[in-house]
Amino acid sequence: MKFTTTLLLAALVGALAFFVVRYESRQPDTKQSLEAKARPFTFNPKLVDTILIAGKDVELKLVRSDNQWRAVYPFKDRANAELISKVVTAISELEWTETIKRKDIKSSDWKRAGLNDASLELALLAKGKELARLKLGAAGVLEGSIFISTVDSKSEQMIHLAKTTLGTLATRPADGWRDSRLLRLAPESVTRFVISAGDGVLEFSRKPGQGWELTKPLQARASQERVNAVLNALLNLEAKAGKTPPNVATTASVPVMKVTLTASHLEKPVELTLQPSEKPEDEPLVSVSDRPGLFAVPPKVATFWKLQPNHLRDQHLVHIDGQKATTLRIRSVANPEIVLNRDADTWMLTRHGVSSAANQERVRKLFEGLNNALVVDFAADAPKSLDAFGLTQPFLEIEWSETDAPQTLQFGKGKDEGIFARLGAEPFVYRINPAMLGVVPPDSLKWRDPTVLNLNIFSIKRIIVSAGLTPPSTLHYDPSYGSWKAEIAGKDATSNIDRAKADALLQMLVNLQAAEWTTERTAAYASLKNPALTIQLLTVDPLDPSAPPKPLNISFAPTVANMDTAVYHGRINEDPDTFLISRELFRQLAAPVVKSD
Repeated sequence: MKFTTTLLLAALVGALAFFVVRYESRQPDTKQSLEAKARPFTFNPKLVDTILIAGKDVELKLVRSDNQWRAVYPFKDRANAELISKVVTAISELEWTETIKRKDIKSSDWKRAGLNDASLELALLAKGKELARLKLGAAGVLEGSIFISTVDSKSEQMIHLAKTTLGTLATRPADGWRDSRLLRLAPESVTRFVISAGDGVLEFSRKPGQGWELTKPLQARASQERVNAVLNALLNLEAKAGKTPPNVATTASVPVMKVTLTASHLEKPVELTLQPSEKPEDEPLVSVSDRPGLFAVPPKVATFWKLQPNHLRDQHLVHIDGQKATTLRIRSVANPEIVLNRDADTWMLTRHGVSSAANQERVRKLFEGLNNALVVDFAADAPKSLDAFGLTQPFLEIEWSETDAPQTLQFGKGKDEGIFARLGAEPFVYRINPAMLGVVPPDSLKWRDPTVLNLNIFSIKRIIVSAGLTPPSTLHYDPSYGSWKAEIAGKDATSNIDRAKADALLQMLVNLQAAEWTTERTAAYASLKNPALTIQLLTVDPLDPSAPPKPLNISFAPTVANMDTAVYHGRINEDPDTFLISRELFRQLAAPVVKSD
């Protein structure tokens, strides 16, 4: 062997000896370290069907059957499945940080580890076979660790240090293993529930895929949000074991409440009996048909006694699926019927025997407004007469069709000047906020498409703009080349055309939009006798060059003579309908296109 190799081996041996001596010098003389085992308990947590827990103040047996954990000793009740799952998983994932034989430590150290005869012991079994058994001791020196003792295959007691949450999870009294949730039902599985107290009864039911209906004390639409809120409050009640107080039947001044819940997967309903407390701060007691004993629930349960049918009725006036609606009729006392029909994705308005595109945004806002309208008050459930509500001869009716028979919503003015509504054949009368009627203008003109002109730029041949006392500007447009020529007072002004403004004017005219169609035509006609702006168009049919040109005359006037008003009246030719445009649009249309010399 070479001399250098010998020196290297000697150095390695020396270093190893130094490490061993230093490590051993740091260990207690009485301590024998053993090789730690990774995952000492190797089992499938899903197989565990029995848990035995024993300690100074607790002795408990938990059994799983039909996928449900139950306590069978010292009491019988549903157990906390989430807690059990966490405990079983924590045991299956245990890893020892350090392991020592019991015989190698002093009795005082064993005592400090909290591992005596009173220590909490857990045993996990599957079909009678023991999968794990261990005792939990005191907190260890490492953060988040505890001491645990086990017995090895040679019946020798061992002490381990492990980082685990078992100490916090498992150390609790027997009642702490009860299911803290009073009920274990999925909200979607409940098809019917009844709340009764004294002579009062509230019953709700629903069919698969449909919403809740109030079936007692009257048959009416239910508020899905509010009914589900009550149901969820019941299903999420936190409960703890309670004791029967003396004279339980007479301590409360309100009647006992019974709640019956029917679920699609249950053979029979679950029944709750709630005993109210005398003082608001006290916890009411409740018994459940599928659990033995009494339970104390939070004082907020007292709000259930205050529930009234109207609290849980549908607070919305109607529910319309605007995407499925195919027809819409609006009938009023003072105006002809408004007829709208959907053609594919476009609503069409039939007016004066002619069908044209309707105001799509107005139709959308109508459905939105009706769906958002809330009932101010449930005025009457089955009135003998509708006269008091003005519904014998309603002043307004809205009829629509979706996939089934048409629905009709009627509005009347009551004797107290209130506005009331009635839906279809329902016997109920609702008081509503009059402001919601703003989404239902009764004049068909308001439903006309706001597009005043819808032309093709290739159809425009000439534009004559006359604004005030200035000479008219005549613009000739050649769509084939997109070129312009201009005349003012018979003189050529082509060189002075502002091309950008001319193009902008053309685009505004071919897509002219009204801010609103006006129903006060008399005032509009009077104003338009002296227009502030007149635009004359000469149009042709680009698909039929032989067809004669057609003139269009558009006039505009302020709503107040000789004033720059916020909106301006507008009219095309002798069309009986007039419209409004904004001041900004008026100024853009009137802006000079030809520069002055």
